[in-house]
Amino acid sequence: MNQIIGTLLRSFKIQYQNNVFLNRLSSVLAIDMLVKLSGFLLIPVFLRLMSQEEYGMYNYILSILATFSLVLNFGLYMPIAKLYHNSTSAPARGELLFSVYTTLVLLLGLVLVPLYFFKMDYLLIDLLFKSRFDYGKYRFTILIALCITIFSFMLTNYFFSTEKIAAVKKYNLARIIMVNLVVLPGLYFMAGDMVNHRLKFTYVVELVLFAVFLTFLVKEMKPVFNKKISTQALVM
Repeated sequence: MNQIIGTLLRSFKIQYQNNVFLNRLSSVLAIDMLVKLSGFLLIPVFLRLMSQEEYGMYNYILSILATFSLVLNFGLYMPIAKLYHNSTSAPARGELLFSVYTTLVLLLGLVLVPLYFFKMDYLLIDLLFKSRFDYGKYRFTILIALCITIFSFMLTNYFFSTEKIAAVKKYNLARIIMVNLVVLPGLYFMAGDMVNHRLKFTYVVELVLFAVFLTFLVKEMKPVFNKKISTQALVM
């Protein structure tokens, strides 16, 4: 019996070592688990640097960002995943990427600019979230953080869709390390509204890292806007 189990385990080990997909998936999941574990382990540290109310408010704002970012990517992550590998040449793929991401920028502008300047976002917050908080105090920071969250998600989706697994790992690892290296000392030395400080420190770092890793995407883009691709992406 032990010999059979040992044989099965060795067989599984060999298959796992030779399976590129499983190796890539496990490495990405390991980074994801590290992110979640570090977030859990750092809770006591953040509660020393922030009050419980501030810590709760920060996480509440993150829930707002998560809710709106799910809607405001307009489902444009799907055409990248579906159409990228159907494209037969590098120029065609570059045109696809440029068209989809340009469409995202245009749609975000059409939605967020009037929403912000006509203050319709206050109404949305009141409708969607029961808990009352001083939204106006964090309004501009939330707007910038929302845009960064959306584009960061789309960049990560690009890495997965194009099988750039090494880039995914580096990007996620850089985010967890650099954000905490900046945020923790920042909160320690700063006084005042810790929620605003943490949001600003976090998303400044996120923006810098996004700009660095965006070079992978920009290098592959071909600056040609294809209306047909844009329309096809929106109806998927």
